[in-house]
Amino acid sequence: MKYYIQKKVLDSALTGARNSFPKEFLALLSGEKKENNIIINKIYIPPLARYDLESASFSSLNLPFNLNIIGSFHSHPTTPTPSKADLIFFNKFGVIHFISSPPFNINSTKAFGNFGNGLSFYVVD
Repeated sequence: MKYYIQKKVLDSALTGARNSFPKEFLALLSGEKKENNIIINKIYIPPLARYDLESASFSSLNLPFNLNIIGSFHSHPTTPTPSKADLIFFNKFGVIHFISSPPFNINSTKAFGNFGNGLSFYVVD
């Protein structure tokens, strides 16, 4: 499986992370699956999300039914490494999960599968 994320989606997520710092930021990602490719082309900020210094959360009851969630993006204040709580969250929302840390750019952003395994991704226009 190859994972692609549109540049405008990644840029929006990174801007959210920079603007929320030092609090964590969280967004859901949607898109489409074509053969062996997943293409992320939308970012969704959950309504009533809570952003704290050590976590970000939202109620899934506030989500629309037709999001087609493929994964998530969130920020960490120090390193882009999934926590135990992240791994639990990963298994509920999609198949690819991005974590970014300062300075919140492509080089400080990592992607993970549902079990915390590292994934490669490609940024496309």
